[in-house]
Amino acid sequence: MANTATFHGGGNVTAYSMAEIEPRYIAFIEASEEQSFSLGKWIPTFNRIRALRPGDLAMIVGNTGIGKTALLSGIAIAARPMPTVMFQLELSEIEMFERVVAATTKLTAEEVEKAYRSTDGRAGAELLDKKLGHFLVCCEPRLTVEKIESVVNKTELKFGCKPKIVLIDYVQLAGGDGHTRYEKSSRVSEDLKTMAK
Repeated sequence: MANTATFHGGGNVTAYSMAEIEPRYIAFIEASEEQSFSLGKWIPTFNRIRALRPGDLAMIVGNTGIGKTALLSGIAIAARPMPTVMFQLELSEIEMFERVVAATTKLTAEEVEKAYRSTDGRAGAELLDKKLGHFLVCCEPRLTVEKIESVVNKTELKFGCKPKIVLIDYVQLAGGDGHTRYEKSSRVSEDLKTMAK
C-alpha cells in the first residue's frame, strides 16, 4: 500500500507529502539490515560512515594501477552474503578469477595458479560456492549504462532476488555520450545515479 500511486483529480501526482512518505521510510528502516552495506565490514574504521543504502552511488576515483580493482574486490568479498555483481570493464574473466580467489584465500596470484596446477584444476569449487556464491562478475567490454542495467536485472535469475550491491570497474570504460573523456564520464555517472535510484 505504501508504494501505491496517489491520484488526485484523475491524475497521478508524483510529489508526496511527508505523511505519504512516512510508511515507505518505516518499511525501509525495517528492512535496512538486509538492504544496507556498511563499509566498516570492509575496513573497520569506515564504521563512522553511514551505511550505503539502496539508491546510493559511491565512486572510488584514482589513476590506473593504484588498486581500484583490489578495493572493489575487497568490498565484494566483505559484502557476503549480500548478492553482489561486479562489472569488470578492464580485466578478463581469467584475471578477475585469479585475483578474487587470491584475495579470498590470502594467497598470491602465483600461489593460486600453483594450487590449481597441482590439483588438476579442482582446487576449490566448494570453497568458491561457500565464500563467493553471493558474487557474480560480468567482464563484457564496452558496456553502456543501459546494458549494465539489463545485466543487473538478469542476475535476479541467478540470485533469486535483485542484487544489493553493484560495482563497476571502471566507469571511464563504460560507453557514454559526450565529446571529451570528462563529458562521457560525467554522463555515465549521472546515468548510473539514475539507475541506482
